[in-house]
Amino acid sequence: MATSDFSGGTESIFNAPEPEDERYLDAARDVREDPGALERWDALEDWAGEANHPDPIARLYWQALEAGPPADVATELAQRAVGFHEEWYGEGAPVLLSLLRKILESDPSSFDWAFPRLTVAYTSSESWDELLSLYDAEIERNQSDAERATSLLEEAIQTAKDFAD
Repeated sequence: MATSDFSGGTESIFNAPEPEDERYLDAARDVREDPGALERWDALEDWAGEANHPDPIARLYWQALEAGPPADVATELAQRAVGFHEEWYGEGAPVLLSLLRKILESDPSSFDWAFPRLTVAYTSSESWDELLSLYDAEIERNQSDAERATSLLEEAIQTAKDFAD
């Protein structure tokens, strides 16, 4: 499961062929019908490890999150998806960063854990345009929330200090 073996680009995930393995097909059908079937996600992740083929599982995570899972499983599913992507593609992989942004856009409750991960990733890779666009998007999304705005400003101040270092 070396992260360097996989590109971590969204095109590889979305263009990967659908495996014909029955174990995969059964578990994939189950999570499509019930994204909260966490034991089936476990089976899919085990399959990815055995087959050394993470792209179809990553695609399933994206599809499940884009379909808008029930609120009671959305956060856990999002965190599992992030962990899976991080394990297979690496902390700075484009597909992981895209996934985190997608989660942040679709689930405001993910701000406390997704936003800091993105700011760290963008800061460490010196991706200043992406970092600034992240702040712009969050400020736009949270104009009426004074507490969140204060948190964003504190984050921005810290980022500016990191940048000035």
